[in-house]
Amino acid sequence: MHILLRQLLFSVLLLIAPFSYGEGAALKTMDLRQTEGQLTEITMELDHPAAKVQSYQTDNPARLVIDLFNTSNHLPQKQYQYQKGVVESITALQAGNRTRLVVKLERSVSFQTINKGRQIKIELGHKQPVIVASKAQRNTNISTESSLKAPSIRDIDFRKGTNNEGQLLIQLEHADTDFQLKPLDNETLLLTFQQAELPRALRRVLDVMDFATPIENITVQQKGSEAQFFIKLRGHYNYMAYQTGQLLTLDVKPITEAEKEAQFKQKFPYSGKKLSLNFQNIDVRAILQIIAETTGLNLVTSDSVQGNVTLRLEQVPWDQALQLVMDSKGLASRQSGNVLLVAPANELNEREKEELKASQENKELAALSSEFLQIKYAKASDMALILNGAEGTGGGLLSKRGRALVDERTNTILLQDVPSSLEAIKSVINELDVPVQQVLIEARIVIARSNIGSELGVRWGGGANAAIDKGLAKLGNNDLTVDLSSRSGGYTNFNPGSGTFALGYADANILVDMELAALASEGKGEIISQPKVITANKRKALIKSGKQIPYREESSSGGTKIAFKDAVLALEVTPQITPDEHIIMDLKITQDALGKQEFDGAPAIDTNAIETQVLVNNGETIVLGGIYTSESFDQNYKIPVLGDIPLLGALFRRSEKSQEKVELLIFITPRLIENSISLN
Repeated sequence: MHILLRQLLFSVLLLIAPFSYGEGAALKTMDLRQTEGQLTEITMELDHPAAKVQSYQTDNPARLVIDLFNTSNHLPQKQYQYQKGVVESITALQAGNRTRLVVKLERSVSFQTINKGRQIKIELGHKQPVIVASKAQRNTNISTESSLKAPSIRDIDFRKGTNNEGQLLIQLEHADTDFQLKPLDNETLLLTFQQAELPRALRRVLDVMDFATPIENITVQQKGSEAQFFIKLRGHYNYMAYQTGQLLTLDVKPITEAEKEAQFKQKFPYSGKKLSLNFQNIDVRAILQIIAETTGLNLVTSDSVQGNVTLRLEQVPWDQALQLVMDSKGLASRQSGNVLLVAPANELNEREKEELKASQENKELAALSSEFLQIKYAKASDMALILNGAEGTGGGLLSKRGRALVDERTNTILLQDVPSSLEAIKSVINELDVPVQQVLIEARIVIARSNIGSELGVRWGGGANAAIDKGLAKLGNNDLTVDLSSRSGGYTNFNPGSGTFALGYADANILVDMELAALASEGKGEIISQPKVITANKRKALIKSGKQIPYREESSSGGTKIAFKDAVLALEVTPQITPDEHIIMDLKITQDALGKQEFDGAPAIDTNAIETQVLVNNGETIVLGGIYTSESFDQNYKIPVLGDIPLLGALFRRSEKSQEKVELLIFITPRLIENSISLN
């Protein structure tokens, strides 16, 4: 009997032994060292080979995670602090049958995992090539700097940008140079180039305070195989580094206190009272109740909120703590006043959909109300078009049951719709029914003799692009022939010009009037018309001056009738007021005159036209020209009696022929009219 029990026990032990061996390995020791080739090695010793080794890396923050499956952690401590190579610390954690090592790195680097069974190695960084010296050089001491096979920094420059940003420009030897930029504190940035050689001439302190940028000074130094730039800053700023080819640029831009606060809120939108929580496996309802009591809110929790949570939070805003708890359990919240409702996110979404559907149904079943809207400044028909939407496209403000009727006589809209839609419509009408800003357009039509343009300070050269600052602007070219059709649709830029006027004053128009009057008194020019017209923004204004030429034409009954053709000077202006109180004017100017030819009794009309678009300041004057007419004069002079003697009389008389070119100049001055001004 004893022999049988002994054999049975031995068999059970044989069966259990393999499973106990496969139960898992144990991590016994861990070591870290830095090799001569700038390589950092982490070596782990296990009592048995690990079932599986898995590792991955994150860039922000720079971390390396190593998972040893079916392995227990037997290290004497959980956290190890290092300052070797790129490793700052290693934390060992146990989660079930898995051991996780979290390696905190100074920066992201390449790594390689080598599994040798009971020994696991992690190599961080790149292996450096071994430099083999020739026989003649083996006994020569080679300095570290001269042995660097790394990119060098060729030059350093500093500039001030257009927005007062400081720009550090670094010229590199190679475009594939790696760099690292990180803040050391609120006032210092550290820019590091690994394995980079910095010429001694560039190792200095750059004092750039006088540039009035956020950068005070830059300390450039070589530390071992690293080229380091310590950038000392002041005030509030944003920074950005980018590389284009072999040029690396660091931009540090100043920002205001308000911009900094807005950026902080955008990155970190939580602003609640800070609290600390440390619970293991606590019911979600309980932790929500604690947060509500801390903040003084009333809490309503759905029956679907279930489960436990483990958390440890130190000085965290309560709204962030609430969000973390809800995110961990797929919950969402809605706050109304001081009442906080917490429920599963899908449940809240379904509830809101039902509420929206019920609201829509109530809107469709609600009783219709009527309103009379008196439109003050706009046309009621235009407003009704906005309310109804374009025909066939929908998109209006009225509901499906609503309608808008227009009374053109009283400029009133009769609305019939549900109360909620009526309130929204009245709000929109109040925003749109406002006075439209108006423009006073004054034109002076001048007949110019001799070179009046130069006397007025009109410098026509440069091709449709000249001006006198703050008062008189001109268009034209060297031969005074204006062709502005090619500029239609674009803006005319006015550049400062020179002339007899001191037109730098706001009331430069008075000087234009004075000079034109003086030229008229000298017989060099004549103002033939000076019309003024007021028009609304984006409304066309038309000024005509001339005559209608009568002629006979056949009527449909077979007889003749008198018809008329226009031979007028017409000025058509459509102003557009910009938000910064400039004025864009679409101009069309025509001058029609009776021609010398006729066709079947109908007179021919000679037409001259200018069409353009210009941008001017409020109160500036533009000049349009290039419309010419020629006048010929034959004059005879003689001494009475003696000039009439045949043959001999030629000595006492003479004849003169002259031809004068007359140009039509049009001065146009637009002015904005304030709504509070009433014109007589």
